[in-house]
Amino acid sequence: MKILMISDYVAPIGGAEIYMKNLSKLLMVNGHEVDTWGSDLTEKKDQLFSVANPYFFLKLARILREKRYDIIHIHSFISVLSPLVLAAIAIFNNSPVVMHIHNSLLICPFSGVTDDYKICPDHKKIFSLHKKCKRPLKRKSNLFYDLAKLFRFSLSRYLAKKIVNIFICPSISLSKLIKESLFLEEKEIVTLPYFVEKSVKIKSETKTKIKNNQLVFVGRISKEKGLDVAIKAVSLLLEESDLYKNILFKIVGDGPDFANLLDLTKKLGCSNSVRFVGRVDNDKVDNYYQESIALIVPSLWIENSPVAIYEAMRNKRPIVASNIGGLTDLVLDNKNGFLFKTGDCKSLAKAIKKIYGNSEKSIKMGAFGFERLKNEYGAEKHYSEIINLYKRINKEHKKNDKR
Repeated sequence: MKILMISDYVAPIGGAEIYMKNLSKLLMVNGHEVDTWGSDLTEKKDQLFSVANPYFFLKLARILREKRYDIIHIHSFISVLSPLVLAAIAIFNNSPVVMHIHNSLLICPFSGVTDDYKICPDHKKIFSLHKKCKRPLKRKSNLFYDLAKLFRFSLSRYLAKKIVNIFICPSISLSKLIKESLFLEEKEIVTLPYFVEKSVKIKSETKTKIKNNQLVFVGRISKEKGLDVAIKAVSLLLEESDLYKNILFKIVGDGPDFANLLDLTKKLGCSNSVRFVGRVDNDKVDNYYQESIALIVPSLWIENSPVAIYEAMRNKRPIVASNIGGLTDLVLDNKNGFLFKTGDCKSLAKAIKKIYGNSEKSIKMGAFGFERLKNEYGAEKHYSEIINLYKRINKEHKKNDKR
């Protein structure tokens, strides 16, 4: 089977891109021909020309004229490639199309949530612009930019509905939102969690490897990730008892909210307990999971299916996560981690207490998560499900062509 993977970025710089890379390898190992196509950018940035970019339209049109694929699998296109790549597929392609939904950009032109991180009340409307949107038009300095995003959003939704045979969502919550927002039928959407690479080797663990006082966050440093909640929780624990005087919260990653969070740690007097590590290469990030008693995922918005949680389970570590969105699909409370009330630093502090200083509990819960990972999120199972999906829609597509 010949498959074309399309993404704004080919480089593995985010969860969607890492998944595309891993899926491509998995398919090629099983004898399929896979081409990946997209921009060569190595840093995420919303492009002005992503409203309608003729350059990528022409490039994709040439590829589709020169080569026939059995499946076109789209992972992202809105931020760089522009909706015109969907137009190119509509004009020059005669193969079934799968679209993976990795975020909320087809639900809302901005983030899919309001300024207080609730689900946008207008997410079921064809054209949504709620008064509490995180990027409202009332900000006159961004009027042109916001109008451009609204146009891009509407065009993207229209073309996606027109050309996509099946939408795939990694989480139940996002599947529900996409189904409601795009008015999809049940047969047009599939929930399929991410997976862990078959080639990944699990390092052997010892109790001495874990630092009883260390917690870790891995991801983008931005407001919606809720790191301010985690830092406040650390501050509360420091104030509560000397039992937590050695607590260390390592933040692995970078992003636009770094300066604000650095100021917050100084203001709360917990600079010695919160350490900003910066961006770490993918082949080295395992070390941070290995030495920590738990991964902290304090997200404020509806996360889809964070790669960091799969990585934590792969490294046999529990997760302390917000009780929201796709996080509840992956984290079973009191089994492979703990769930806490979203945005509530007191609730997070209480959850941290359940695992802090207890390496035996961390190992036990991590082992449960690892077994669950192998059984439910393994590469073999994922390959079987996605290749059966490819074959089914390819068969249906050919059958419809004959009519």
